[in-house]
Amino acid sequence: MPRLLEEEVTATYSGLRAAIDHGDYLIAPDPRQHYVLVGGIHSTGLTSGMAVAEYVRDQLESVGLNLVAKADVPPPPRMPNIGEAFTRPYQDAEKISAEPAYGKIVCFCERVTHGELRDAFNSVIPPAGLGGLRRPHPRDERPLPRVLLRRRSPDHARRGSPMNTPITADVAVIGGGPAGLTATTALANDISLKVLVLERESAAGGIPRHCDHHGYGVRDMKTFITGPAYARKLVEKATAAGVDIRTNAMVTGRSDERALDVTSPQGRQRVDSRAIILATGARERPRPAPMIPGDRPSGGSTPPDTCKTWFAFSTARSANARSWSTPSWSAGQRC
Repeated sequence: MPRLLEEEVTATYSGLRAAIDHGDYLIAPDPRQHYVLVGGIHSTGLTSGMAVAEYVRDQLESVGLNLVAKADVPPPPRMPNIGEAFTRPYQDAEKISAEPAYGKIVCFCERVTHGELRDAFNSVIPPAGLGGLRRPHPRDERPLPRVLLRRRSPDHARRGSPMNTPITADVAVIGGGPAGLTATTALANDISLKVLVLERESAAGGIPRHCDHHGYGVRDMKTFITGPAYARKLVEKATAAGVDIRTNAMVTGRSDERALDVTSPQGRQRVDSRAIILATGARERPRPAPMIPGDRPSGGSTPPDTCKTWFAFSTARSANARSWSTPSWSAGQRC
């Protein structure tokens, strides 16, 4: 590479990107030759192509060319909303009301809904794999409460269609795992408060639901049961105490100190409460933290991912399976 410094470098090229000494685009029609020159576009042509085409059309009309619009032209292509500048489906109460699939969030980090995945697979050019479904992550990795409950600006809070009638509760608990369910049961029993649990998964109980082995309930229930049985008992106790447990309900932000924005298949909802308890557990470490490349669980997976896979598909445990642990991800219980 250093020897390249001894060679003459050509900085002006011809072909797809012709260099000119003109300070702006070179667009000029020549009526006598029935010719229009469009050059010197450089890299900005990628984003200005449609505008350049409209400008050229106007220039041709200005020199007397009679242009007639075609009647059978298909509608112009529309780029999908891959950023946060416009209303996302999980924010659109009217869209969710018409199709509940847009209220079922399946990707908790990016708030991608079941309806969006369905639309992607039914599109003209469907994705061929997971890579085609991925959206770029606009934010860096942060602790879950700061990302999940960052306060919205007034303009952002007004984005999207109006929410349904607000729900009121004395205490709103985010997370229906062992910690959240135990806290709500104690509050509902001892203080007779109106307690609401918001769980983003399809069933409450947390990680123990996926850990089909004994060892749960020893300390708090004085018994020795499996993870799914432990989760069911926690849900039963909370329900018996009068706790309102709402599943498939994900908190997507807060517009006030004690006001939460919630998305579920039932629509967009605002929850007003006197107090909020975060019982969301520990967040999985991103790939840069352990510095292990690749897609999970190819080659390595975290304990929650491993437990879910083993329990769901009843596969045998392998002594060669690699995994790394994260701190206390199941309310003190270990899988």
